[in-house]
Amino acid sequence: MGGGRILSIRQAQTLNLDTPTAYCSQVQVGAGSLIWNYVHLDGCRIGAACMIGTFVQIEAGAAIGDRCRVQSHTRICPQAALGPDCFIGHGVVFLAAAELPSAATYSLPAARVGRAVSMGSNVTLYPVQIGNGSVIGAGSVVTEDIPPDVVVAGNPARVMRRLDQDD
Repeated sequence: MGGGRILSIRQAQTLNLDTPTAYCSQVQVGAGSLIWNYVHLDGCRIGAACMIGTFVQIEAGAAIGDRCRVQSHTRICPQAALGPDCFIGHGVVFLAAAELPSAATYSLPAARVGRAVSMGSNVTLYPVQIGNGSVIGAGSVVTEDIPPDVVVAGNPARVMRRLDQDD
């Protein structure tokens, strides 16, 4: 750990680490990734050149694509998947279908996030599909699939505009 504050991955490897400042069990991490202290990573896959912030929890079976940034205090549930080049803001919560009331029915066990998606802080994400290139506004609650290349916001999140529109 460089300077007692960060774990810098020089080559792809599987991490098994249990210290007062980080827990990593069977975590596959790509080269060039940075993992800050006070994380709980369990049985997940993190791509190359990623940044995982402080107080992040990524659970078993979750997959993070290459060049993703996951900011502090975020929780990514089991089986969730992020495509490459995503930005996940502070305090984002991914919910698994198994965590929802039995009346809620979702076709996915957890969210599937496309390529180059950006999410603001404090988003709550149900087990939905997020299209490539979409932007999710801070504080949004996403309960339905989101098409590609749109801006969504609100509770529940609704499409505000297409990104290819002229302003």
